[in-house]
Amino acid sequence: MTKPKKTTPIEEDSEQSPILGTWRNVYILVAGALLVTIILFYLFTLYFA
Repeated sequence: MTKPKKTTPIEEDSEQSPILGTWRNVYILVAGALLVTIILFYLFTLYFA
């Protein structure tokens, strides 16, 4: 039986890159989606108040 390979933090960080190329782009997309959702709820509140 073989011993499991120990991973170093550097190896764990070398995962596959995210869909949008960088994590920064992913965070920008999530923040933008949140902002759009907040604006839509605000507009719905004004319209249906």
